[in-house]
Amino acid sequence: MIRSIRLIVMLAAMIALGSACGARPDEALPTYQATEGTCYVRETAEEMLSLSNVSPWVNCDYPHQLEVYGFGTLPEEVITAPDRPSNALERLQAADVCPWAEIREYLGAREFDYQFGISVWSKYPTQKEWAGGLRTVVCSLGVQDPQYPESRPEFSGSLRNIMERTQSAAVRLCRSGETTTTCDQAHDAEMTGSVPIPQGGAQARLDVAFEACTPVIAQYTADAPPEDFVIKPLVNDESADCWYGPTSGTTTGTIRGGLT
Repeated sequence: MIRSIRLIVMLAAMIALGSACGARPDEALPTYQATEGTCYVRETAEEMLSLSNVSPWVNCDYPHQLEVYGFGTLPEEVITAPDRPSNALERLQAADVCPWAEIREYLGAREFDYQFGISVWSKYPTQKEWAGGLRTVVCSLGVQDPQYPESRPEFSGSLRNIMERTQSAAVRLCRSGETTTTCDQAHDAEMTGSVPIPQGGAQARLDVAFEACTPVIAQYTADAPPEDFVIKPLVNDESADCWYGPTSGTTTGTIRGGLT
């Protein structure tokens, strides 16, 4: 199986696709005021790597880098520290403290939806907030340029339920040759699902993969597969990934059916 979201292990920023109440757009938003759907602008690399929120919020229709999708929990030994344990926080990764399951729900992902090029950032209380008893971890989503994994590009519009819209091509998993990319870029296959495959000879397993992937692709495209597309299965140890793409050349956009 291809892991559909790449986690950024650096502790980072707070930004999101929604507006927050109680502050002007040019003001920093305290950690305790962060809400799901809040969007932020990070102006420098140092801000992106800052452990605490110091960035201004913006309306999510405007360019920003991060969007709050939920809140996480710190380890018990960190929570009970009377003084803000900066060294311990620096060692934590977003995967350690931010809820994984909530990401797909926030994105509106359904069965066979595969996200790509989305990073997860964790944000901790400032020293003053910590002294006041706040232990909230703010968890945000950002996007990446697949060609430049360390990039922190700006994007406009909310990621909330994006997998239900045609704009999801920007965060769907596709490939160009052996290189994974997002579906808004030129690609020759799109990931449509994964199916279990029994053990056996290589050709027999490939034949099973073609047959098993057919109904998956029908569901993925809402029974409207594009013309001149073929199944391009990738057989693994116990399963097959159902890639689907043009017979020749490349395409852009997603073939996911039922989008608005």
